[in-house]
Amino acid sequence: PFAWTYSRRPVELVWNQEFPRPQDAVAVERQMKGWTRAKKEAAIAEQWRVLPELASRRGHAQGAEAAERVARGRRRTD
Repeated sequence: PFAWTYSRRPVELVWNQEFPRPQDAVAVERQMKGWTRAKKEAAIAEQWRVLPELASRRGHAQGAEAAERVARGRRRTD
């Protein structure tokens, strides 16, 4: 009853990855916690080519366009 997810059930796992060492998993988790929602959604959708755009263009029109493509489930074609 005291866990954060207790009142937010059911919880759905949307992404996972195996790591050789627990330290590696913790490092990636910490890194991803700092990402924007759009970047996390791109990772979940396995749209790896969009991640650099979302990282380097935060707040710019091109980054917003990349985030919109992720939200629509499209990949960049140009």
